Amino acid sequence: MIKLNAAFPARLLARMSIIGAILVLAGCAHPVSVRADVNYPSDQTVDTSVGYFISDANRKLEVTTPAGGGDKMRYFPYRDMEPAILNTLGSVFRKVYSVPEAGRAAYISDHHLTFVFEPILTTNSSGNSAIFWPASDFDLTIKVTALNASGQTVWNRDFTGHGHVEKSRSLIDVPPAKEAAAEAFGKLRKALMEDPQFQGSAIH
Repeated sequence: MIKLNAAFPARLLARMSIIGAILVLAGCAHPVSVRADVNYPSDQTVDTSVGYFISDANRKLEVTTPAGGGDKMRYFPYRDMEPAILNTLGSVFRKVYSVPEAGRAAYISDHHLTFVFEPILTTNSSGNSAIFWPASDFDLTIKVTALNASGQTVWNRDFTGHGHVEKSRSLIDVPPAKEAAAEAFGKLRKALMEDPQFQGSAIH
């Protein structure tokens, strides 16, 4: 006669519960932040006032991209990266303003803005683990259009960045996103500093 261990049903139930939890979580979209650690010096800036414009819809935009383990991650790229946009422009120009959607033309005129920069962010990600969901790779493209005070397009450039980490266990921040942002915003800053139309009288 076969005798069953009294603890066997409990252990089986516990294991089935764990497997069930894993199956429920599989394929879900984890909320994360793609906040960029961008902090450029502002000791040498061009003596002019500029603005940047992010639409209300883009500020609320939530994006879902692939992660590891068959899962996905979701985040707000404009909300998370707006401080990096402000810091990058603020390291090149003396005064930087966030231009509102309502009353835009009047705001630009009242604040004597020389240029208004309109960034469009495109992101993608992936994970190299079949078990853990945090992303190992992140791609960022910043398409920047600059308008003059009359609303005419005077500059249009794309800047890309790629970030990769072998292993990531962060459940909130995305380390490869920080790397990608550092590369893309670094390219943007360099282009602004080297373009003659943006370089007036520098403050030392």
